[in-house]
Amino acid sequence: MTGQIHSRTPAAPKATRSQDSRRALWDLLVRKAPQARAGRAQGTAKSFIISNDVGRLILREGITGRVLGPLGELLELGSTQLAPVIGVDRTTARRYAQNNQTLPKHSAETVLRLAELEALALDVLATDDAAHGWLKKEHPLLGESPIEAASTSYGAQRVREILNAIKHGGTV
Repeated sequence: MTGQIHSRTPAAPKATRSQDSRRALWDLLVRKAPQARAGRAQGTAKSFIISNDVGRLILREGITGRVLGPLGELLELGSTQLAPVIGVDRTTARRYAQNNQTLPKHSAETVLRLAELEALALDVLATDDAAHGWLKKEHPLLGESPIEAASTSYGAQRVREILNAIKHGGTV
């Protein structure tokens, strides 16, 4: 796609690209949190959901702009779409990625939220296509796409509630 923070190889099947992007993203996120690495080898959606303690550790250590490439690839979002969700302009996002700079706290939290919501959506909806399609499509209860809603902690909580309701057959 034109305008992505990090280009992907078109020859690889979509499912393989998603798995590779997911592993690359989570490897970058948990690089300084060894306790979070346990169970990641099998690569199931549940293995990519982290505890609050590990999340706090990741945020305390900082998240660098290198995660933006794999995150954009995983969610199939170009830099133009991803940058406003993480609260920066496209040029700034590109600079963070190219220079491996630490993201501001608000952007780092949003990156972590997006990664977790992608894992939860995959767990609930079972396929990459279904999960990513659902995350990018406007939802009537949100008034925007779940990815856009995840730019705030309140919106991300609403997305979690909707996914949990889908998974357990409850109401939102």
